[in-house]
Amino acid sequence: MFFVSDVRASVVFYKDVLGFEFHHYWDYEANEPVVQWNSQEPPMYARLSAADQVFALHLARSAYERRVGGMIHYFRVENVDAHHRLVKKRGGEPSELVDRSWMRMFSIVDPDGHRLFFQTPPQSWLDRDFN
Repeated sequence: MFFVSDVRASVVFYKDVLGFEFHHYWDYEANEPVVQWNSQEPPMYARLSAADQVFALHLARSAYERRVGGMIHYFRVENVDAHHRLVKKRGGEPSELVDRSWMRMFSIVDPDGHRLFFQTPPQSWLDRDFN
């Protein structure tokens, strides 16, 4: 879960810039998921996914939740170069691509300061048996 200051704005960033799949907002009054937010009150929760990683955006309300900003999360993608181009094409401002012995990666910061890394490990790492 990422605590954010504006769930709608964060959904736009994660969906339209990063290409994540938006599932729904949660309507606490109706106690059900909704795809379209129609209330005058801002949404408090949204559910998204990137490949098999499902996560939530939650409106920060308490002082504790507001301090949580600045999380770091890694997402593995099939082709980090292609994803880097896609993010730039969609208006994102990703870092330059960086090569490490264990991955090729880039990062981007969301509207609330959470740093997201996108990475593709080299084939030699994917072929390893870590058992």
